[in-house]
Amino acid sequence: MAPEAANANVSEPAKPTLAPARPAEPEHIPAQPGPKWQSYGTPVLVVLLGAAIVFTITRNWNSWEGGRIEQVTDDAYVRGDLTPLSTKVAGIVREVKVSDFQAVHKGDLLVQLEDDDYRAQVAQASAAVAAARAAIENNRRQKQLQQAKIDRALAGVAQAQAEISAAQAGIESAQADLDRTSPERHRQETLLESNSATRQKVEQVVADD
Repeated sequence: MAPEAANANVSEPAKPTLAPARPAEPEHIPAQPGPKWQSYGTPVLVVLLGAAIVFTITRNWNSWEGGRIEQVTDDAYVRGDLTPLSTKVAGIVREVKVSDFQAVHKGDLLVQLEDDDYRAQVAQASAAVAAARAAIENNRRQKQLQQAKIDRALAGVAQAQAEISAAQAGIESAQADLDRTSPERHRQETLLESNSATRQKVEQVVADD
């Protein structure tokens, strides 16, 4: 056999295979617990968000549905809630202060009427009241003036009565003097006739009389 063939039949020794190196397992480190609010924050946030959505839908659902231009129905019937409103006085509506499906409370302004005519009536009534008060004031002043005239007239009457009383007293005094001088004159004249009195005395008595 040829040496080349012998070399061909001889098998090469098998090379040893190396298994891949197994990575080292990391050491187990316990996780640090986070704050308690983080564990409850997400559920609470979800609940609050859901509550806000439900509140918004239930509160504005009627206005959203009622504000649509085209209404949809399944049975060809459209139901509407109407609340009649009325005022104590008749008038033309100037402005509506509320919208459809708006919640209102007692005392809220709903409708404003045209009040020009009523304002004119109030102004006319106020002018009449002012004129009446002026008339009352004028009458009061006239009364004061008339009362002053009456007081002056009463004062004049009292003065006239005092003058009458003084004149009456003068009359009575003169009458007393007359009653006194007349007999004295007759007596002196009689005495003069009998030459018991002087003529000068008689003339004085006559002058007094």
